Amino acid sequence: MISPCLDLNIRSYGTEHAAHSHAFDQLVLPLDGELLIDVGGQEERLMPGRVAVVASGECHTQMARAVNHSLILDLAPQALSGEAERLLQHPFLAISPAATKLIDFMGLTLTEPPLSPTILAQWTSLLLDALGRPATPPSRLATLLAAIEGAPGEAWTTPRMAALAALSTSRLHAVFREELQSTPMAWVTSQRMRLARELLQHTRLAIGEIAWRCGYADQGAFARAFNRACGVSPAATRQQQCNS
Repeated sequence: MISPCLDLNIRSYGTEHAAHSHAFDQLVLPLDGELLIDVGGQEERLMPGRVAVVASGECHTQMARAVNHSLILDLAPQALSGEAERLLQHPFLAISPAATKLIDFMGLTLTEPPLSPTILAQWTSLLLDALGRPATPPSRLATLLAAIEGAPGEAWTTPRMAALAALSTSRLHAVFREELQSTPMAWVTSQRMRLARELLQHTRLAIGEIAWRCGYADQGAFARAFNRACGVSPAATRQQQCNS
């Protein structure tokens, strides 16, 4: 199978990089945090749920002020064909839950031993297919989900979430069931655990500090929640990363 992928890696950004371009199409696929990126004079703040498409030869810059990680996918010539060609029409787009799960899957998989070329080629083809499908109607929860993903450690009570989504609390629960097969608080917890894993694996922050950043005043409560969600303790997760 000829791979549509030239290269795939995880990067994090800090101070602004000099403007540059390259001779291949590239996708910037956020895993966590926020990234400010300018593509051809159009600027947007990227976070999970939105991606940037950098066409071959397009000048771009990126910077961030907090912890962030993105998958950077360099594409082979003509990889963006068929329905996926529409990705080149605009540098930024919201993505479907299916594409989000593919990105999250690969973000976790890249921390393991090297992928086989076949798996990487299949994953890239699946992702391009998911991204290339016509956009679905915007989620009624889009604004709320973006806010939670950007700051999962804040005090996300059900009334606060309902107000931000312009829904009653009962309707909020119904929409979460319809769109995410989850409850509001369960989804908040999943985002907190995502952030916790990233901080444990990619920073040297104390576990107590990570607990606080993820919305837990009590390190013990954080450890219990993490163990329930991930099946392993925060300390063990960090040790696994150190031993890998």
